[in-house]
Amino acid sequence: MKTFLFLLGLFYLLPAAARDVVLLDAPGTLGTQHSVHAQQLDWVSRFYGLEVTAPNLDEQLLPTLASQLNQNKTIAVVITPAAAEQLDAQQILKLMQGSQSNTPLLLLGVSSQTAHISNWSGGAVTEVKENQFSGDYQFAEIAITQQLAGQAIRLPNKQLSHLLLNPDASSQVIIQPANTQASPSESAFFIQSQVNGQKVYIQAALPSSLTPEKVWRLNPQRFTEIAPLMLVLREHCADYCWHSKTHYANFTIDDPWLTQPYGLLDYQALLKAMKKTGFHTSIGFIPWNYDRSEWDAVHIFRQNPEYYSLVVHGNNHDHREFYKYQTSSDDPWPAKPLALQDFNLRQALARMEKFKALSKLDYERVMIFPHNIAPAETLKLLKRYNFLSTFNAENIPLGSQAPEDPLFYFRVASQQFSNFTSFNRIEPEDYDAAHIAMNLFLDNPLLFFEHVLFFADGTQAFNKTAQLVNQMQPDIRWGSLGRITEKMYLQRLREDGHYDVQIFSPTVRIENKHEEPRFYYLQKAESLTPDSVIFDHEPLAYQLNDGILQAKVEIPGDAISTLEITYKNDLAEKPVDISRDSFNAARLRYLSDFRDIHLTSIEAGRWFIRNYYGSGAYQSKTPLMLLLLAIFLVFLAMVWGLYRWLRKPS
Repeated sequence: MKTFLFLLGLFYLLPAAARDVVLLDAPGTLGTQHSVHAQQLDWVSRFYGLEVTAPNLDEQLLPTLASQLNQNKTIAVVITPAAAEQLDAQQILKLMQGSQSNTPLLLLGVSSQTAHISNWSGGAVTEVKENQFSGDYQFAEIAITQQLAGQAIRLPNKQLSHLLLNPDASSQVIIQPANTQASPSESAFFIQSQVNGQKVYIQAALPSSLTPEKVWRLNPQRFTEIAPLMLVLREHCADYCWHSKTHYANFTIDDPWLTQPYGLLDYQALLKAMKKTGFHTSIGFIPWNYDRSEWDAVHIFRQNPEYYSLVVHGNNHDHREFYKYQTSSDDPWPAKPLALQDFNLRQALARMEKFKALSKLDYERVMIFPHNIAPAETLKLLKRYNFLSTFNAENIPLGSQAPEDPLFYFRVASQQFSNFTSFNRIEPEDYDAAHIAMNLFLDNPLLFFEHVLFFADGTQAFNKTAQLVNQMQPDIRWGSLGRITEKMYLQRLREDGHYDVQIFSPTVRIENKHEEPRFYYLQKAESLTPDSVIFDHEPLAYQLNDGILQAKVEIPGDAISTLEITYKNDLAEKPVDISRDSFNAARLRYLSDFRDIHLTSIEAGRWFIRNYYGSGAYQSKTPLMLLLLAIFLVFLAMVWGLYRWLRKPS
């Protein structure tokens, strides 16, 4: 009887059957060697949580397709160029028109070789031509393009197909060429037409360099290859796709401690900029500075928690303190064994707790590793010590193999390594409007980071980027890294009106925006057995099977509920010494203070810092000597300037 009840409980926790996409491809199905279009559909469907079915192109195709359409669970019918050559356009369109399912048809990759294009488009496309193209791939400002509306992505000079349009036919251009004289004005890359009431989308062939590459990494240029698929599936699956209801953003400054001002960083002036433009700043705080905070800066943080927050940035920040466990002779940094990294994490937390007691300021258990992300085993320690996440310029752990599945690169957050959430962040200068629009469309949080030198031209240096983000997504929520982590979940509507939820964090705040209560079926990749699972302050029954934690919860209407997962560790039983007894760490911290607070105040110093770090010289065998030389030269320049000033005639 207990076994029966256990299995019954498992049944109720299983995700609901997903909506599907029908792929008509030739030859074969997704189970065999398939076309580039089929591969791309596989990525996009998995991203949105849709199933792909690929019936054979035989005499059973029409009844099979009719049966699927009549179930009213098909998001779209996708046809590849190879299949279009074998299918009768009028038969397929007539069948879809008669199904009453309102399922759209998407014809991918048409070229001058595609037969009967006028039949497929209802006369909207008269011809497909190829010509050399150098210009922009521009999204129309219409509902289906959402955050991409009006965005233009520069394409490299190459041979592209263009849809030549019939001006007398009814069609809507979704993506078009821009800033070029190479194509007719009545042309497009992607359109929607109506054929006797049937919605048909048509994409001109866009060459993909998928085949020769081992890892396909998403960027705006690559996004153009899959944009039509993503636009159509997102438009027609709506809440039945994996999605996030809210967009988030954050700006982080690494290294400062709380002294007002910290070199070029004036906390009060930055606060004014944040209030004026509307954004939030997190400080990557080095635990070594736990008892150095000064009242003026502490007061600003205490009074403005909606604008300022603090996260953990390493421990001593003595260069790569979370480097490889073993190194070779040509490594720029010494090995940092796992036991040493474990001690650094424990000491960092102990120091942050002391900082909290001294300053009466809270901090978030989010780790930013100095210089770059640590190896995967260190992420396991973060998880055990109940960190929420880690944010770095790379979300693939040091020494780990870059995933070959392109889907990994669609999201800035990953749990693929050690089941611990790792975020990818980027500097503002590398985030143009196309990057921002693409990530908003993909429901990714926008994560910017910089250092003090960023404010060389003034404390409003980030305002332009923040204004662009706020203009593109007016309802975006700027928040701390901890809050963004806690809101990092994806949900998908089930056929019964409730939701499946994918969780990325041990603490998650789930919002029910409906007026009525809803059940939420939670799933989280899990490699450790939790010490506790608490939902809205009460223990929650859950199941842990094959590395997946599952639970079912009910959330009242218009309410936010909190799930908290914690793991057992010995931090309380084995306290660590927090004293600063490392001469090397102290030397580096005081030199870094001189760099950030004094060296940045003069142009020669700023030039040196940019070149010293930009060239990678800091990784050489003599980085300290170079830094000391620069400090000496700056000191001489300051003495010379003072001497000349004193000699000025009165």
